[in-house]
Amino acid sequence: MHEASLRFLPPILHLSIVGAHRCKGADTVTRENALSVYISLSKADARPIERLRRLSKERDRSMNYLIVEAILQYLDREEADD
Repeated sequence: MHEASLRFLPPILHLSIVGAHRCKGADTVTRENALSVYISLSKADARPIERLRRLSKERDRSMNYLIVEAILQYLDREEADD
């Protein structure tokens, strides 16, 4: 993809769980221990990255912390419905 066309893509969040668990290669980012989140255009209008940055400053927590907490809460909620 051309560098100029990258300006028009919505932001992508890159999360990594490096060091979060003890397994072979845990100190290296790989496809097995990292996650990239593409923010679709329909959701980009909600400004999730800007909001995460603001909230992380307000709560004195990293964006990664907030995202992992949100994912865990979602999983707990969804799995409880099963």
